[in-house]
Amino acid sequence: MRSVERVSVIDQVVEQLRSAITGGEYNVGEKLPTEVELCSRLGVGRSTVREALRVLQAVGLVELRPGRGAFVASTHEDTPESIARWFAQKRPVLRDIMELREAIEPVAVKLAAARHRTNDLKRLDSVNRRFVEAARVHNVPELALLDEEFHNTIVDAADNSLLTRVNRLIAKELKDYRVRAFAVPDNVAHAIRPHQQILEAIARRDADAAVAQMTEHLEISMADIVQEAERVDRRDREEAARVSRER
Repeated sequence: MRSVERVSVIDQVVEQLRSAITGGEYNVGEKLPTEVELCSRLGVGRSTVREALRVLQAVGLVELRPGRGAFVASTHEDTPESIARWFAQKRPVLRDIMELREAIEPVAVKLAAARHRTNDLKRLDSVNRRFVEAARVHNVPELALLDEEFHNTIVDAADNSLLTRVNRLIAKELKDYRVRAFAVPDNVAHAIRPHQQILEAIARRDADAAVAQMTEHLEISMADIVQEAERVDRRDREEAARVSRER
């Protein structure tokens, strides 16, 4: 592995580690180098390595074992089937998180529409443009990171320190979800228009429109979760029925 440039650094680390794993440099069950070793090899900080490992865990390549390190879980990324099954298994937890988002983020966007500064709007516009470009090439790790940054930027623009702390906790819980969600192309498409409309409403300082667009965005996200989970439920019922008929 080579030292990386400081442009989309997390994405570059993800790609290098992914290539090493899928290319056979490491076997299933093998322990990856420590965070310190990876930092030295790649020329990045520990927070970057940790974030990259979380992304790789979310796509099924790495297993993070507390106190022991990162191990290769698979040399192949999650399939659409395994992603859908993950949504089915995590549905109760994801429901709880999304319900909290539906309470917190409309408040955040309302405040952001009223309180944002010029730099906040520039940052949000930049993140949105990069998100659209990542969507064009379907760069899943970059999409997950930029979606988190988009929503974090809105909360930061709300200028409420308690809201910011609560949001950081939610964002942490959403990391695995975001990577798996954006691995599904339809979910990516469902985020592009709402992000643009939210941005435009904030820029106009139209709090009512911003709240409406954010609420719709989160409702669509929840519907995507339910759809993936129900697809697995339906498949399992069909398989059970088939087995029953063959007995």
